[in-house]
Amino acid sequence: MFTWLMANLGTVLVAAIVIAAVVLIVVSMIRKRKKGGSSCACGCENCRYAGSCRAEKP
Repeated sequence: MFTWLMANLGTVLVAAIVIAAVVLIVVSMIRKRKKGGSSCACGCENCRYAGSCRAEKP
């Protein structure tokens, strides 16, 4: 097991970095959505698609 890990250390590190980046992006998107942010980051005040991109909170 240890020899396999050492032989593939570069691949394992790159995969771990990519997975961590994806997790951070998803967590950031979830937090932004819970705070009421829009998916396009432009706000909905002047958007012509404001009614269709997300439902209004009651």
